[in-house]
Amino acid sequence: MNLIIIGFIIALIVLSMFWAFNTVRRIEIQKNFCAGSLISIAKLWRRAKFVPEDAKERESLYLYRDFLRKFDESECKYPIMVKNGGVRAMTRKEFDEVTEQKPQPRYSILVIVASVLVAIISLVVNIAVTKTVWVGIGLALIMPVVQVILFLFLSRFEKEKNIYRDGIFLALKENSINFLSITKPFIIVDAYPEVFGKKTKPLYSARGELNETQIADTREFIIKQKSAESEVVLRNVDNTQEIEQLNNPQPSEEATPVLEDATPATPNDETTVKVDTEENAVENVGEQSTDNETQTTTEEATLTDEEIDAVFDTIMDNIMEADVERAINEAEQAKVAQQVAEQQAEQVVEVETTPKEKINTEVVEPAEDDFSLDAIGQALDAEIAKRNKKRR
Repeated sequence: MNLIIIGFIIALIVLSMFWAFNTVRRIEIQKNFCAGSLISIAKLWRRAKFVPEDAKERESLYLYRDFLRKFDESECKYPIMVKNGGVRAMTRKEFDEVTEQKPQPRYSILVIVASVLVAIISLVVNIAVTKTVWVGIGLALIMPVVQVILFLFLSRFEKEKNIYRDGIFLALKENSINFLSITKPFIIVDAYPEVFGKKTKPLYSARGELNETQIADTREFIIKQKSAESEVVLRNVDNTQEIEQLNNPQPSEEATPVLEDATPATPNDETTVKVDTEENAVENVGEQSTDNETQTTTEEATLTDEEIDAVFDTIMDNIMEADVERAINEAEQAKVAQQVAEQQAEQVVEVETTPKEKINTEVVEPAEDDFSLDAIGQALDAEIAKRNKKRR
């Protein structure tokens, strides 16, 4: 009979391992969900900090278009929340709710129920039938031990996922203020499309309603930006004809003897007509040369800007990686500080139960600008010592 019970226990262990590794896979999927897009957005939002004040309106439309291009994944959502016309970055909790990212359970109810049944059967069989109590107890304890080990194993992966995701959304929050203030009108339009006559679905989670002043200001800004963009397009000139004239200039040899002749001519003289024609040709050639030089300079400037953008993007990538690592470290330090605080609270209880003559140690308070973990511990010790002195 015990062999049958052992067979059931082995089957439950295999089932538990399969469930645990499947849970690890789901945790990894949640950890990397939209991570690439969110990190690239944080980099773009950080670049908005370096836009000059006088160029913010001009750059707003281009920044917003770059932001929309970051979302290549269809299941990804925009990490922006709009409420009554106010715009801010989502918290991690809000983003998980919108994308339906629920925490993964670290234990299986089905496996627990099966383990309890196997434990009861093994105890009943070994106590009532075979009279081997210790064998029954040993078989009954196998599955609980396995469940505890798997729980601790999954808790580690869940903790790493939470630290990583918290770091990403902390970087988004820190870099969002300038970008969202620059592109706010475009975001409001896409959050309330029906208000502005657009027959599309809202791009962002919107709560509350807009007032008439917000609607009027947003429409005025959008019209102004679209008009500015149209002006730029209308100023583009087709230079094909001018380039052909520069490649095939008119001969100017006939104008030389006429220009050297000092005798006056009547207004109907052919010489005057030739001089005027040649002067206009020279002016046209000069203007065309200037246009050609301007076009060449513009192309060189464009090349230089692209190179600068490439270098700037590389620098921003390095900065953002450092920001994300710093955010993750801050999240880890916050959790460690919380654990230290809990330990200090336990020490307070222990100190209260000790005799008064043992509580005479002096604790040095840390510097005000020191925020290290040691400093936090010293500050807590100092506060505990002060309270104990007051009680005595």
